[in-house]
Amino acid sequence: MNQYLLGFRINENDIIIEPNKPDKKRIKISTYFSRTNELVEWLASQYPNLDSLNAAQEELEIVFDQSLGKTPKQREERFSKARGTAKIINWIGGIVGIWTWFWTNPYEFAIIASIAVPIIAIIALKLSKGLIKIDERNNSAYPTICYGFIIPSLGLFMRTLLDFNIFNYDKVWISTSAITIIIMVVLLVSNKEFKIKRVNDWIAVISLSLITFAYGFGVIIILNCLYDKSEPELFNPKVLEKRISAGSSTDYYLQLTAWGQQKEEEEVSVSKEFYNQVNKNDVVKLYFKKGLLEIPWFTLGR
Repeated sequence: MNQYLLGFRINENDIIIEPNKPDKKRIKISTYFSRTNELVEWLASQYPNLDSLNAAQEELEIVFDQSLGKTPKQREERFSKARGTAKIINWIGGIVGIWTWFWTNPYEFAIIASIAVPIIAIIALKLSKGLIKIDERNNSAYPTICYGFIIPSLGLFMRTLLDFNIFNYDKVWISTSAITIIIMVVLLVSNKEFKIKRVNDWIAVISLSLITFAYGFGVIIILNCLYDKSEPELFNPKVLEKRISAGSSTDYYLQLTAWGQQKEEEEVSVSKEFYNQVNKNDVVKLYFKKGLLEIPWFTLGR
């Protein structure tokens, strides 16, 4: 069998056995089957772990890449510094993302940190001359800042969904798309990480675009609402119904009567605290504002 197989890889869900000819199909075996440890031990005794070989090859490429330094020692020092930088950015990004998503106190500091850390991650990526990657790959020698970019971006996105009610999203989509395109161009231009030839590269680029879109959405909503100094219009809709949606997260909704520019009954998302403060048929105060970026939005109060 040795002459037909190139080696194997292992990810979170599968053991992948690679053939040595492109016209042959790879074999996938789920790691959830029993006794897969024995299979891995046998494969390791017979065939190379292709991920480990790839990591070793990448380390050699770094050591002999003269654009990273004149001597091997200089290149190793630069590589070690890149790993340390990526580790710090990932830790800070994780802490900031969790802080923003679940606690957010003091509010403005958490929001500013969530906006800043992904930008810092991108700057570190571009300044590393290819030593730092944004995509996480199994057993790669290169450090990644994916967590420093993804976690605060998602924290910012979730915070805006929880805290602000947008009346009209037309300008949100336009502005968010513009930010997404700009960031993706910065990430992809002169970046050899994505060759856009394999399916995995396309999946990685699409996933990165979605995370970037979530980040851009959060930035636009925060700028528009948090720093909006316009005078609010006051309306007094009545609570028609209350609803709780329980799934991966618990969401709280109020069905309100028509008000101002809202000509029909509408269901709006509210915090748990506000949900518990009001009852069916209560009249609430709705503060309608123009938005710093002219994206209308509103808040509710007693």
